[in-house]
Amino acid sequence: MDNKKGVLKKEQKMPEVKLKSEMYNHDNELIDRREESNDAIMWGFVLGFILFFILLVLIVAFTI
Repeated sequence: MDNKKGVLKKEQKMPEVKLKSEMYNHDNELIDRREESNDAIMWGFVLGFILFFILLVLIVAFTI
């Protein structure tokens, strides 16, 4: 009898769960993603870090 109850429990379908985010956030279909990548921001950060380290080295070298 115990085996039959276990089989019956496995065969029952689990109820479908709806997420609250699905109910409230429907604006994700309106967002258009740009396919082109803009490398200018990345190179700006790279040059900024390089200039920061050069300035840091110069400050340390001239103050010691």
